[in-house]
Amino acid sequence: MVDYEVLIRKGPSLVRLNLNDVIYIEAIKNQVLFNTCQGNFLIRLSISVIKEYLPGDIFLRIHPSYVVNAKMIRVMHEDSLDLMADGKLINLPTSYSAKNLLLERLPVTA
Repeated sequence: MVDYEVLIRKGPSLVRLNLNDVIYIEAIKNQVLFNTCQGNFLIRLSISVIKEYLPGDIFLRIHPSYVVNAKMIRVMHEDSLDLMADGKLINLPTSYSAKNLLLERLPVTA
Protein backbone atom coordinates (compact mmCIF):
# COMPACT_ATOMS: atom_id res chain seq x y z
CA MET A 1 0.00 0.00 0.00
CA VAL A 2 1.37 3.39 -1.01
CA ASP A 3 1.38 6.04 1.71
CA TYR A 4 0.05 9.39 0.55
CA GLU A 5 0.59 12.17 3.06
CA VAL A 6 -0.35 15.83 3.21
CA LEU A 7 0.27 18.56 5.74
CA ILE A 8 -2.93 20.09 7.11
CA ARG A 9 -3.18 23.17 9.26
CA LYS A 10 -4.86 22.55 12.62
CA GLY A 11 -4.90 25.78 14.56
CA PRO A 12 -1.40 27.26 14.55
CA SER A 13 0.22 23.88 13.78
CA LEU A 14 0.74 21.74 10.69
CA VAL A 15 -0.25 18.08 11.09
CA ARG A 16 0.93 15.25 8.83
CA LEU A 17 -2.14 13.36 7.60
CA ASN A 18 -1.86 9.97 5.96
CA LEU A 19 -4.59 9.87 3.30
CA ASN A 20 -5.05 6.14 3.86
CA ASP A 21 -6.50 7.09 7.27
CA VAL A 22 -9.19 9.34 5.76
CA ILE A 23 -12.66 7.77 5.98
CA TYR A 24 -14.52 10.42 4.00
CA ILE A 25 -14.40 14.09 3.10
CA GLU A 26 -17.46 16.31 3.44
CA ALA A 27 -18.12 19.67 1.80
CA ILE A 28 -19.42 22.31 4.19
CA LYS A 29 -20.02 25.57 2.30
CA ASN A 30 -16.57 26.72 1.07
CA GLN A 31 -14.69 24.31 3.35
CA VAL A 32 -14.05 20.58 3.52
CA LEU A 33 -14.00 18.39 6.59
CA PHE A 34 -11.58 15.45 6.53
CA ASN A 35 -13.09 12.72 8.72
CA THR A 36 -10.34 10.38 9.90
CA CYS A 37 -9.86 7.73 12.56
CA GLN A 38 -7.63 10.23 14.43
CA GLY A 39 -10.11 13.13 14.35
CA ASN A 40 -11.49 15.75 12.00
CA PHE A 41 -9.65 18.44 10.07
CA LEU A 42 -11.41 21.47 8.54
CA ILE A 43 -9.78 23.14 5.53
CA ARG A 44 -10.81 26.27 3.61
CA LEU A 45 -10.93 24.82 0.10
CA SER A 46 -13.72 23.53 -2.10
CA ILE A 47 -14.31 19.81 -2.45
CA SER A 48 -13.62 20.08 -6.20
CA VAL A 49 -10.14 21.51 -5.57
CA ILE A 50 -9.37 18.89 -2.91
CA LYS A 51 -10.55 16.07 -5.21
CA GLU A 52 -7.96 17.12 -7.83
CA TYR A 53 -5.14 16.45 -5.35
CA LEU A 54 -6.41 13.10 -4.07
CA PRO A 55 -5.22 9.81 -5.56
CA GLY A 56 -8.02 8.61 -7.86
CA ASP A 57 -7.32 4.96 -7.11
CA ILE A 58 -8.32 5.52 -3.46
CA PHE A 59 -10.93 8.29 -3.40
CA LEU A 60 -14.32 8.35 -5.12
CA ARG A 61 -16.80 11.21 -5.28
CA ILE A 62 -20.16 9.69 -4.39
CA HIS A 63 -22.23 12.86 -4.05
CA PRO A 64 -21.69 16.59 -4.62
CA SER A 65 -20.91 16.87 -0.90
CA TYR A 66 -18.95 13.65 -0.27
CA VAL A 67 -15.72 11.96 -1.33
CA VAL A 68 -15.01 8.56 0.25
CA ASN A 69 -12.04 6.29 0.73
CA ALA A 70 -13.06 3.32 -1.47
CA LYS A 71 -11.34 0.90 0.91
CA MET A 72 -13.85 1.82 3.62
CA ILE A 73 -16.96 0.92 1.56
CA ARG A 74 -18.80 -2.11 2.94
CA VAL A 75 -22.39 -1.99 1.60
CA MET A 76 -23.96 -0.21 -1.35
CA HIS A 77 -27.68 0.57 -1.03
CA GLU A 78 -30.06 2.03 -3.61
CA ASP A 79 -29.25 5.66 -2.74
CA SER A 80 -26.53 5.43 -0.09
CA LEU A 81 -23.57 3.40 1.03
CA ASP A 82 -22.12 2.21 4.30
CA LEU A 83 -18.51 2.78 5.31
CA MET A 84 -16.84 0.82 8.09
CA ALA A 85 -14.23 2.58 10.22
CA ASP A 86 -13.07 1.73 13.73
CA GLY A 87 -15.93 -0.74 14.07
CA LYS A 88 -18.56 1.91 13.31
CA LEU A 89 -20.89 1.93 10.31
CA ILE A 90 -21.26 5.32 8.61
CA ASN A 91 -24.08 5.81 6.09
CA LEU A 92 -23.64 8.48 3.38
CA PRO A 93 -25.92 9.42 0.46
CA THR A 94 -24.93 8.68 -3.14
CA SER A 95 -26.02 10.50 -6.27
CA TYR A 96 -27.42 8.59 -9.25
CA SER A 97 -24.39 9.33 -11.45
CA ALA A 98 -21.97 8.34 -8.67
CA LYS A 99 -23.75 5.03 -8.20
CA ASN A 100 -23.05 4.13 -11.83
CA LEU A 101 -19.40 5.14 -11.41
CA LEU A 102 -19.13 3.02 -8.27
CA LEU A 103 -20.50 0.01 -10.12
CA GLU A 104 -17.89 0.54 -12.85
CA ARG A 105 -14.95 1.06 -10.46
CA LEU A 106 -15.65 -1.52 -7.78
CA PRO A 107 -15.60 -5.24 -8.56
CA VAL A 108 -19.06 -6.81 -8.39
CA THR A 109 -19.59 -10.56 -8.23
CA ALA A 110 -22.81 -12.52 -8.20
